[in-house]
Amino acid sequence: MKNRSRTEYSVLNIIAGVGGYIVNTILGFICRMVFVKCLAADYLGVNGLFTNILSMLSLAELGIGGAIIYNLLMPYCKKMYVTQLDKDFEGDAFFPTIDHEIWKETSRVHGIKNEQNNLDYDFVEYERI
Repeated sequence: MKNRSRTEYSVLNIIAGVGGYIVNTILGFICRMVFVKCLAADYLGVNGLFTNILSMLSLAELGIGGAIIYNLLMPYCKKMYVTQLDKDFEGDAFFPTIDHEIWKETSRVHGIKNEQNNLDYDFVEYERI
């Protein structure tokens, strides 16, 4: 067996990824053609809706899934259990700012700092007003 360099493996990986993308695109096109000819345009619309929802949820693999879920579901929440850390972190996605005109703090318990956890934190419970 021939030993390949990292560059050769990288090129093979790129080719496999592009090939998979092309096959996926072609199969998606074929499925849509079958749906239009056999089932109906209405079913294609429903199928497209669920496909788009699944595509949106797959963005979680990019590390932004939590932010998407919070923003989509916050209007439906009636109660929140939040752990607030007393430290600023760098990042590009954060929990949405809690609007105190909509949310009322009902409980706050200070967490215990120890060897395993050297951060000050609070467990806070909110209810929608």
